[in-house]
Amino acid sequence: MNLTELDAAIEQANRIFSSRHTRRPDKSQEPERPAAPPEQRGWPLVSLDAERRFGQPHAKLFPFIGRKVRTPAGPGTLLLVFADRVTVVLDSELSGCAVFALKEIVPCDWSV
Repeated sequence: MNLTELDAAIEQANRIFSSRHTRRPDKSQEPERPAAPPEQRGWPLVSLDAERRFGQPHAKLFPFIGRKVRTPAGPGTLLLVFADRVTVVLDSELSGCAVFALKEIVPCDWSV
């Protein structure tokens, strides 16, 4: 494939996948979705989307990295999210980081 053919293929792909040319399915024909599990209720859509895209439950905290969260030790800023723990800089102790379990962290502000 030469450069001209490659450019043409990229242009065609851009046209196909651009939002202007993508047909959206009729919502009236979609099957009803089951209710969200209890652990997902109340989370913003951006968090649930991150969890779906990455395929990991801890990914729902990814949109809140760098934002305020509530912890058992008080409010702080979410720094790192791992599969089994999160790291937070507490507002009450800026000189160090605290580590918490995933289920102990709740975002302070749902608007991302």
